[in-house]
Amino acid sequence: MRVTIDRNLCNHGFSECARCFARFMSNPQGEDYLCITEYVEDADPVLRLTLRYGAEEEVFDLMPEE
Repeated sequence: MRVTIDRNLCNHGFSECARCFARFMSNPQGEDYLCITEYVEDADPVLRLTLRYGAEEEVFDLMPEE
């Protein structure tokens, strides 16, 4: 799965962002989140999370157990 979060589109603090992301991961089709600009279910067990904030971009590969 690939997910891109653009924190420039939201004014929540990081802890609220983490809660939103957890809600999204428990039900990806449930709500629309302005900050989630890409969601691709590609059957890969590794979650590739791209996080954008300011002019920075970081990419994390998370294994299912993480």
